[in-house]
Amino acid sequence: MYDQYDALIFDMDGTILDTEPTHRKAWRQVLQRYGLNAG
Repeated sequence: MYDQYDALIFDMDGTILDTEPTHRKAWRQVLQRYGLNAG
């Protein structure tokens, strides 16, 4: 499968995409579901 690729890109969160706001929102939703507060 990997023979067709010449390179592999790793995104160290913030290099290409900043996913921290999305992670924060997801954690808040999960914690709220269980009656907890993210702070």
